[in-house]
Amino acid sequence: RYHHLFAQMLRTRLTNQHPELTGQLYGRAYEWYQTNDRLEDAIPYALKGGLFDQAADIIEAIGQRLYWHNRGPTLRIWLRALPDHVFDERPDLQILNIYIQIHKGDLIAAERAADKAQQFLQQGAPPSVGGHQIFAGQLAAATTAIVFHRHLDASRGEQLTREALSLLPPDYYYDRCVAAFHGAGSSILLGKLPEASQY
Repeated sequence: RYHHLFAQMLRTRLTNQHPELTGQLYGRAYEWYQTNDRLEDAIPYALKGGLFDQAADIIEAIGQRLYWHNRGPTLRIWLRALPDHVFDERPDLQILNIYIQIHKGDLIAAERAADKAQQFLQQGAPPSVGGHQIFAGQLAAATTAIVFHRHLDASRGEQLTREALSLLPPDYYYDRCVAAFHGAGSSILLGKLPEASQY
């Protein structure tokens, strides 16, 4: 929080004189921010301190809200900082990554991310039945955006919309909204205006 040049000088001195303390200090900063309910501020310190599971936990908890408040670029930086083995085991982060790629305008990368998530789903993960159903619903919802904007595949979009809305509980507002929005677009393309109005 010092002037950036002075802060850089202090970091350099720390690295040169006490390199073994760096991780501990980042960890302490992470713990302070987390304890004081400043979760967004805690994430960079967790990442710099190598506390990747802790960072991933927080990103899972607040990622959707941040994404829908136009914080996609920040989330993209955080997800890239996570090791593959942490990212690959977390369905919520995989769904978030699909949306981030869509937000970036890279529908090819979004489709690759969705395909990877589909493979994860087919392997039986996550283990709980409820978690499996919700992950399948979220993946279907996110994929509605890809098939609509990348392929203009209205029939597939309509199918995915029905699937998403049948699998997701009512309080999954963000995902249900994405599915309904693209379901309406698909219905319009198919000339089904009453269905579009319902969505």
